[in-house]
Amino acid sequence: MACFDSVAWNRARSDRIKASRAAGKVHLDAVPRYVETMRGKSFSCVHDGLERGVVRTVVNTGEVVVHWADEYSATKNLATQMMEGKRPVWQSWLSPSDLKDYAFA
Repeated sequence: MACFDSVAWNRARSDRIKASRAAGKVHLDAVPRYVETMRGKSFSCVHDGLERGVVRTVVNTGEVVVHWADEYSATKNLATQMMEGKRPVWQSWLSPSDLKDYAFA
């Protein structure tokens, strides 16, 4: 049984983030965390382009509330399905340390 190699995982994560930034993508951690700068903006994960969402709001502690685009994205991010008005949405929060993993669309 192979052990998880956290050093290699962190290196690969960092390399993907650097490549994304070098390609000109703006990551969620690169803008001020205010409702005015983030709400309603679409984004995707730099590690898995199928993970997509929209920023719903920003909390005063720095977390970002996200509505995920589909069930795949929601499952990957442990989202909870809830009703917003009459429509169901998948919602979860991204912590400040996770924002570098996502780039605006």
